Amino acid sequence: MVRRWAYAALLALAVLLVLGTGGFSAMSADRGVSVSVADDEEAYLGYDDTCENGTLKVTITNQFDDRLTDVSITVDGEQKDLPEDAEIEAAKQWTATFNVSGTNSRDVTVEASGPGVSVELDRTAC
Repeated sequence: MVRRWAYAALLALAVLLVLGTGGFSAMSADRGVSVSVADDEEAYLGYDDTCENGTLKVTITNQFDDRLTDVSITVDGEQKDLPEDAEIEAAKQWTATFNVSGTNSRDVTVEASGPGVSVELDRTAC
């Protein structure tokens, strides 16, 4: 009788090993992300500009948890890029300076990206 139980247990074990447990090893799911609009000082990418004596200074502040590795600021078609080997660490700033003339408002576009993040914003300066 004990042999029958032993054979039955071995057979059941063999069946389980061959068939598996019916579980899964991978899955795919979509998740939504909700980000609300914040003032420039509190946004993930902080923005500030100053115009004085024909000079426009655009300062961005990295308020992400990680660094930004690719940043460009464009004012009326003139683009300034973060130097190739430079990064803006979390809570740090970078300022780009542009020579401007007249009192017209300027279109400013900022594009920034880093590991797992990217942001683009359009503003009007002066």
